[in-house]
Amino acid sequence: MRSKRAIFRSEAMRRYVDRRETPAFPRLASPRGFAWLWLIIVMIIATALSALAIKIPVYRSALAVAEQRSAAGDRPVYAILVKREDSALLSTGVTVAIESKDRRSEVDAEITRVDAEPVRAVEAAEHLGLGEKAGLQRDQRFVVGYAQALRRSAALCCEAPATLYDARVQVGSRRAIWSLIPGNGRLGP
Repeated sequence: MRSKRAIFRSEAMRRYVDRRETPAFPRLASPRGFAWLWLIIVMIIATALSALAIKIPVYRSALAVAEQRSAAGDRPVYAILVKREDSALLSTGVTVAIESKDRRSEVDAEITRVDAEPVRAVEAAEHLGLGEKAGLQRDQRFVVGYAQALRRSAALCCEAPATLYDARVQVGSRRAIWSLIPGNGRLGP
């Protein structure tokens, strides 16, 4: 006959049962893990609030031609061409960013004057010495503004005479959060 004696010592069995009853948290659910999760949540909220507070400039495309140097000879003057529909974009004091064709250098300029009357593409090309290579549509009308570079760096005007450059006319600003939303902020203000 078998005896009903326990295989394990009673004290060891009691410690084993006590250990099984204490909760064992995964690492992520430990108090240290909760602290890290709260820190991450706070950082996300701070980033979102700063994106709401920060405003970024909004630009509209235009064309630019290096026309001449100023009397001092240090800062070039650019002719800025915008379509007649966008003529409201050009006004004195507006900032224009002009990029080289290879997109390696950029010059910031400020519009100093704007011609009141729109001109046909042929007249603009003739006046600026662009010729046929410009590829402007004949029936298109442009408003011409003149902008002077803000810095002495005039790398763009030295590339080639009568070269068309890409320009961006600053038309306002919007909150940075709208640029973070998918769809490039087209739904936002």
